Amino acid sequence: MTKYNDGIINILHLLPGEVRERVSRGRVEEIFSELTPKERTALKLRYGFEDGVERSYGEMGELMGMTRMGAMKLFKRTLKKVIDRATELV
Repeated sequence: MTKYNDGIINILHLLPGEVRERVSRGRVEEIFSELTPKERTALKLRYGFEDGVERSYGEMGELMGMTRMGAMKLFKRTLKKVIDRATELV
């Protein structure tokens, strides 16, 4: 299993219980693929999908060339987008 797929499993666990039970892994992969590269990077860095290292907003900001606050806003907006999209699909 690739790290990308591990990330999909992790995203499934972030969804509200009733949504998680009804949305398929394939749908979450579809949602993940709809994200912009920057949004995918934010999730990967925050949750350590690529290397297992979960990063702080400050570390994310440094790696992405933005402020800590900018990284936090991007991450929270992206997470909301994933949850909202998953909710629409069930």
